[in-house]
Amino acid sequence: MDFIGPLRPLTPRGYDAIMVVVDRFTKRARFVSYRYAISAREVADIVFDRVVRDHGLPLSIISDRDPRFTSRFWRRLHEVYDTQLRFSSSYHPQTDGQTEITNRTFGDILRKIIRDDQQWDLHLAHAEITYNHAISPATGMSPYYCDLGYHPRVPADFLRPSQMHLDTRCPALDDWVAHMTSIMKTAHEHIAASQTRMAARANRSRMDHPFKVSDDVLIDTRHLQLEADMLRTFRRCFFGPRRIL
Repeated sequence: MDFIGPLRPLTPRGYDAIMVVVDRFTKRARFVSYRYAISAREVADIVFDRVVRDHGLPLSIISDRDPRFTSRFWRRLHEVYDTQLRFSSSYHPQTDGQTEITNRTFGDILRKIIRDDQQWDLHLAHAEITYNHAISPATGMSPYYCDLGYHPRVPADFLRPSQMHLDTRCPALDDWVAHMTSIMKTAHEHIAASQTRMAARANRSRMDHPFKVSDDVLIDTRHLQLEADMLRTFRRCFFGPRRIL
C-alpha cells in the first residue's frame, strides 16, 4: 500500500493524490483518487470501501512509514482486526517491492494521461482495468485471471482496429468509444514499455552470488546501527572478512 502525491494541479473534483493497493499474491492493483491531506481514519474508510468490501480483511499490510500508517489509530485498528502491519525501512524501500514496481508502471501511464488531460482522476478506472488485464511477469498470467480464475470481459476486448471506426449512429457514443480506445491503447503501450525497461534495468544490476555456509565475506557497514566506539573502528565501507555460519 502506498500513496502517490501530492499531484499538481488539483483536478476539477479536488483530487491531488492516488492510493495504490497491490495484492502480493495475485498482483492485482487498485488505484483510488483522494485528497492528499486526509487523516488515518479517512484512509481506513477508503480501504474498507475499495478493498475490504471485495476481498476481505488482509492478513498483513506492507507500507512505508507515512504518519497515517504509523498513527495510533491505524495500529490499533489492525490490532482489532488481527492484521499484521509491516513497514519498509528508509534504506530498503524494496521491502514493499510489489507496490514500488506497480508505482513505476502506473507512473508511466499517469504521466502520459496528465500530459494529455489534466483530469487524470477520470481515467484511473481505465488504467486499473488495463493494468490488471496485462500479463504479469511475476506470475505469467494477468492479475484478473490469478484473482478470479477466469478472464473477465473488459473494454479492451472490443476496441479492436476493425471496430474503431464503427458507425453507431450516435455521435456521443462514437466520441466515447474513440476516447476509451485512445486511453486503453495508451495504457497498454506504456505498461509494455515499462515492463521492458524494468526488466533491462534489473538484469544490468543482477549478479549471481552463490553464497554458502563457510564462505568468507565482507560486510557492508553503511546502514548498520553501530555504537559510537564501533563507528571509530569501522570507518570503512566494509569490514571483515567474516565467515558465513
